[in-house]
Amino acid sequence: MGACSNCRRRKKKCDEGLPETSALGAGDCFTRTFCAAFPGDNGSTAGRKSASDTVVTSVAGSTDGLRATIGPSGFDQVSATLSGPGIFASGLEVASESTGSPPVNDALSRAQETFTRFLTSGLTRLHKTGTSCTVPDMMQTLATRSHALLFIGVAIQQAFDDKGEEFSVSTLEHLDVALSTLRAEIIQGQGTPHAGTLTAGVLLCTFHGWPCTHHLRLISEGYRFQTTMNTVATGLEQDPSSRQALESLGVMDLPSFVLGRNSPTIGIWKSFRIAQGSWNQGRLDGVEPVTGIPRSLLDIFAAVAEEPGDDIALRFWSWQDGGGDTTQCRLWDCWRLSGILDVRRRRRRLFSNVDFTPLAQSDDEPRDSAPDTDTILCRLMAAIDSVHKALSIPCPENLPSYHGLVYPLVTISLEVARLRRHPEWKQTLDEVRYRIEENSPFRLARIAFKLLDDSWREESSDFDIEDAAREMGVEIALL
Repeated sequence: MGACSNCRRRKKKCDEGLPETSALGAGDCFTRTFCAAFPGDNGSTAGRKSASDTVVTSVAGSTDGLRATIGPSGFDQVSATLSGPGIFASGLEVASESTGSPPVNDALSRAQETFTRFLTSGLTRLHKTGTSCTVPDMMQTLATRSHALLFIGVAIQQAFDDKGEEFSVSTLEHLDVALSTLRAEIIQGQGTPHAGTLTAGVLLCTFHGWPCTHHLRLISEGYRFQTTMNTVATGLEQDPSSRQALESLGVMDLPSFVLGRNSPTIGIWKSFRIAQGSWNQGRLDGVEPVTGIPRSLLDIFAAVAEEPGDDIALRFWSWQDGGGDTTQCRLWDCWRLSGILDVRRRRRRLFSNVDFTPLAQSDDEPRDSAPDTDTILCRLMAAIDSVHKALSIPCPENLPSYHGLVYPLVTISLEVARLRRHPEWKQTLDEVRYRIEENSPFRLARIAFKLLDDSWREESSDFDIEDAAREMGVEIALL
């Protein structure tokens, strides 16, 4: 097997023992770092060394485990390096050396310029609610303490600038350095999350097609979220930056929002919400900024991973929220109705003959008292059409909300049999899809929409998009 395209461009020997990445348009630098973080996922990483391997080669359930993995001296070395600009400078040396860029000082200046451009441009494409004037300032401050945040911001902006199907070598190098630095910062934190590091983890999960659930596992195990969430949450009540970052990680972990996930959901959102019950102000309400969806609705999405039994579809159907303008409320309708379709699609795998009408279930089948699927589809199409028309005038203010249609679009597009009976619905969905493709971050359109095309050609509502994504070796965040 010949070298991949990125290795040829970098004039280096291709490590063919690692998973093939050329099909996704990726170089091997990101794969090396990823596999170094999780050697159990790939047996071929043993004995290999890269710039990132000197930081940590596996993830245990606590920072003590991480310390044991690299040894006391290695752990102390990482901590000492992170206390100053060392890892930041060395990271720039790695990136500049491999790409033939100017020396570190020039590379640092260019990185800072690119990060500033990310705060004023690229960041607005990742928030469904837009970004207030305080968000860029907050992230600028966080980046002074988290080098991982700066590098991932640079990589994201460069990915936007690439505008092609493949990420550039420079983008991949900054991704490599960002992941190395993220892992090192988690080690240094010794179980105490920092807002900048958490935010870097959130942004790392926005690279559509890259495996994001492994990053979530890395962060969760490094900070021991599954065993110490109550303690962690107590320290975040008065820390809005860290609180928002942890919320965003929880959203990324919800089962409905990642297609083809390789790691099971961790339950970050639910455990964090339970821990908020001990706060003086109680659980947070209002809208979560990454999705633009009310937290009370996301609480229902967190229940999708639970065993059949609770009438989750009815909870979606009954949910209502008094806030928001007309377009926002219609967008929220899109999500809650899509949630019903999502639950039913997942349960069809277990109960293939259930038609999900209130009178159809027997005692041994999951309860589902929401209206039948045809009624849900009619309501959902009306909501999508309403949002589509309201946001049809292209402008920066509309773009973040329009990206909020990705999850509903993918969910309803899997109802192939019913859509074929309503060509006018398919036409509306194609218009929405075209609009999203025009402005889609990274490779979401190319990957997710290819799977929807495969589903349409199969002419069946039983197409398993999760398995199809896994066969492609991708994870697709619908956010």
